[in-house]
Amino acid sequence: VSEGGALALVEAENTWERQRTERRHSDMLGFGTIVSMAKKHGIPAQEVRQCAEEFRAMDTNRDGRLSMQEFEVMVRQRCDLPPDEPLPATLGNTMQKAVDKRPDGTVGFEDFL
Repeated sequence: VSEGGALALVEAENTWERQRTERRHSDMLGFGTIVSMAKKHGIPAQEVRQCAEEFRAMDTNRDGRLSMQEFEVMVRQRCDLPPDEPLPATLGNTMQKAVDKRPDGTVGFEDFL
């Protein structure tokens, strides 16, 4: 295989893996999951769907979880807090509790919801 052919093969594999990861992430927050969480938490499905869209947008690495940094950016956007302004203590405590639920220090969609 030529050098150009090998490079094209590697690029194709990377693209395929990235698409597979995005599909898996998309499936995690698909229609069935949204309806199930809406019922479980007593929230209208439309609201859960909107939260899922917001969660997907903030999950920059598409792993299905928000790092503390991703979560803080989202909280700041929702609360209209500039990046250089300190978080109110109660908000910081609430964020920390959400992150502490998982051993890896991330926030999953249901924790976010």
